[in-house]
Formats: sequence, structure tokens, C-alpha cells
Amino acid sequence: MRRLQLQRFRPFPFLKQRDHSECGTACLAMILQWYGFENVQAALRDIAGVWAYGTDLLTLARTAERFGFRADGVRMQYENLLSVPLPLVAHYRGNHFVVVYRATESHVWIADPSIGKEKLTKDEFLARWNGIALLMEPPPQIVPHTDVADILERYRQRQRTLGSLL
Repeated sequence: MRRLQLQRFRPFPFLKQRDHSECGTACLAMILQWYGFENVQAALRDIAGVWAYGTDLLTLARTAERFGFRADGVRMQYENLLSVPLPLVAHYRGNHFVVVYRATESHVWIADPSIGKEKLTKDEFLARWNGIALLMEPPPQIVPHTDVADILERYRQRQRTLGSLL
């Protein structure tokens, strides 16, 4: 069921939730797909035991652990998004989950399983996020994919640093 992707540079995957109760498992499936697990969305509904009203963060954490991940539910500040490993699952709008896959001081990129990918300003995101997140650390044998945008940003930062040194 698990196959590590050989393609290193690609955009973050998006999976649409099938109904209103599957936002949490769809988020988990996107993160698992990012780390090379394929075709897990249907199985996650059964593994997580999704109810008519959805699932909770604890159940998502336990499900991620079944795939070998270390998963911790945390309350955090926006500034922490800049230093914690991404992607992560964020509790959103009171009764919804989204994936945060990139964050800067001014913007956040999310994959919302109900509508798609979005780039939000910090203020837009903070108006919808309650500070609760599920941090996921993959097993050591899994190498995460690298988003091209992140590579370009690191390259630009190095260029600026080199330019200031010269």
C-alpha cells in the first residue's frame, strides 16, 4: 500500500473530501500522499472510524500513528508555523480541518478538502484558525517531497545573503 515516490519536486497534493464528514481523513490522506503513501483516502475512513459528524484530532493522531508517524495535537501561535515541520493539519472555522503546507511571515498556503488550495494572508488565516494543530513527524525511513516553491525561496534567501556579504 505504501510506495515512496521517486519524484522529489512536485506541488503539494490535493484530495477532495467525499462528504462533509471526511475533512479530517482527507487532510490526513493528503499528508500521507505527500510522504509517498498512495490510495489511502478510502481506507482512512474505515481506519479512523469516521462518524456522521466527522472525526476529531485525537482520532486523526492515532490513525497517523498507525502509519508510523509521530503525531501530536498542539495549541500554537502563528509564529510557530514558521518553525514547525510542515505539512500539518489545522483545526479551522470551528468544525473543519485543513492542511497547512507552507507558511511565511505574511501568508499561509492551505489545502482545504472542501474547496481546494488557497493562499491566505496571515490575517485571513488567523480569523479562521483557533490555534489547534496536529503536528506529524514521518518515520525515519520516509523522505518527504520538497515543494519547488520552498526550494526557490531558500535559493532567493541565499542569494540575498551572498549579495549582502559581497
